[in-house]
Amino acid sequence: MTSSSAPVKAVLLDLGATTDLDVPSADMLAELSEELRAREVRFMLMNMIHPVRQMLEHAGAMEKIAPQDVFIGPAEAVLDYLSSQYDHDGIQELLRSGADSVRNLLQASLSTAPSERQAALAAIADQIGQGIKPKE
Repeated sequence: MTSSSAPVKAVLLDLGATTDLDVPSADMLAELSEELRAREVRFMLMNMIHPVRQMLEHAGAMEKIAPQDVFIGPAEAVLDYLSSQYDHDGIQELLRSGADSVRNLLQASLSTAPSERQAALAAIADQIGQGIKPKE
């Protein structure tokens, strides 16, 4: 955060690889949440499995981490953040970037796709490309 040229407004932590959490780790996440809040940075968690959430609740960390800041995945978290900022341009850029990424993946997979599917995949990639609004 301190080396970022733009001010950091949110931190999204992916707990998807966390299958077990001990009390010191839960305490650290609670402290991190408080430290970020003091810096006016939103702290969000995603991909949290039930046992990890239970440990955070048991350790009292969920009292410091807002329930509305726990998300299923990155798309939900990013869209929630952008909509909370009323950042129309940011939302448009996210949609443009996501559509562009899907189109690029489709185009890259054409050479390895079965020949009977290549035309359909190319058509989908073209349709996505036509639907991407250019930056204004």
